[in-house]
Amino acid sequence: MKKLIALVLALAMVLMAASALAANITIEKTNVGQTYDIYKLFDAIVDSARTDGGAGISYKLRTGVSDFKATVNGSEVDGATSWFELDSAGNVKAKSGLNEDMLKSENFKAWAKAYGQKLTDKTITGDGNDQTISGLTDGYYFITTTTGTLVTIDSIGPDETVQDKNPPTNIDKEITGVVNDEGSVTSDREAAIAQVGAVVNFEVRIPIANGAVNYRFEDKMSHGLTLGNTVTVKLETAAVGETPASLSDAIAVSTYADGTPTMTNNATDGELDIYIAFKNSWLADNVGKTIVINYTGTVNNTAVIASANPNEATIKWGDISNPLTDTDTVNVYPARITVTKEDGTGAALEGAGFILKNSSNLYYKNTNGVISWVAESEATVVRPVRATNAQTGEKEGDAVASFEGLPDGSYILIEKEVPTGYNKAADTTWTIKPATAVDPADVNNLSTDLTLTPTVTNNQGTELPSTGGIGTTIFYILGGLLVVGAAVILVARRRVHE
Repeated sequence: MKKLIALVLALAMVLMAASALAANITIEKTNVGQTYDIYKLFDAIVDSARTDGGAGISYKLRTGVSDFKATVNGSEVDGATSWFELDSAGNVKAKSGLNEDMLKSENFKAWAKAYGQKLTDKTITGDGNDQTISGLTDGYYFITTTTGTLVTIDSIGPDETVQDKNPPTNIDKEITGVVNDEGSVTSDREAAIAQVGAVVNFEVRIPIANGAVNYRFEDKMSHGLTLGNTVTVKLETAAVGETPASLSDAIAVSTYADGTPTMTNNATDGELDIYIAFKNSWLADNVGKTIVINYTGTVNNTAVIASANPNEATIKWGDISNPLTDTDTVNVYPARITVTKEDGTGAALEGAGFILKNSSNLYYKNTNGVISWVAESEATVVRPVRATNAQTGEKEGDAVASFEGLPDGSYILIEKEVPTGYNKAADTTWTIKPATAVDPADVNNLSTDLTLTPTVTNNQGTELPSTGGIGTTIFYILGGLLVVGAAVILVARRRVHE
């Protein structure tokens, strides 16, 4: 009987046994925002010399209560059927055969809430810290939470300390790399720089907490990321990683069909790309281990350039209708180089065309927003132009063009097409810092380093001095001869007339 009572205490309820003085129950590390309600099931008489978990306590029905019956969802449920009974002296005893599964059942929880006396003035709201329910009398107490789970007790005495059976679960999402080195990842693995078209590897780790139930994993890609075709789930301990013998053993509902994911690649924020609900029985068998989920996302041509493209992962657990949640978000940033073209006076200048070469001597190519690196003959020529005013039709502002969707790295900007009448500008080198160079504390400001803005100036060519011409002397001589000839003709005509 002693062992059974200890089992009842450890698994499902708070048994408050105290001296004649008022007693307290402290709940350790309450969950933020969660409501804790306490119900008194039975009165208790406690021997002041009693030791924790030992003899010296007897339980009685509460004053005014004559049996174990309660109305649950409109139907009568008798606690004497499965859980408790009265002996000939009126003491409450545990029924023979009472076991852990029975005490953890939804039927028991529903009965306890209906049967017990709810102490409405003792309700507390979790704030993440230890909280104490004070002013309790000797008795047998049941505490429930908004997640529907119970708290447990470690010992019996006038002041008890218990832990929520549904402790916080923290999800950890990381970027583990960018395929083919088409980008880089910050040292804390919370963000990456990646070119449009690159495949980014994601990993999510979810510890299986003691007593946690109804684990549901959700993932949502932003517009700029397209979910890959493969999602893997494995179970990892501190020493070894293993794939569940059968996904059906672990997963109750998911996007999986015969073990192969069939994601929809949603393009609308608010829709889920991955949903996996885990079986409670499997979770209970693997407490203390970690669920590891791996998948990929491709940076697509709707990605926001030089700004965050988020991927949000969430774990939900506890009461399905009012779950506890934890979310972790990682971000992918494509970079850009924006070229401003002007002449020697600082005025906007059109007519130029630029190409971009990377450190592998390959050239930038933009195909409908997707970036690749090719031979020079296939390179995309980017031409700075001025904006046209929609009202006046006049051109205004700077002559600007961008190389969009870049990974980090060093680049050489080459003027491939030169404006008519101007000299070719010299090649220039520009570097987008790798993600690892970013201080993790500043990762949310990563975008400030992802737009380079070179200004390229062309000067007009001037005519060079030349040699080898006939000079001006000949013209002076010819001019003098013409003057002399005219004078001779004039004199001759006068003589004829005379």
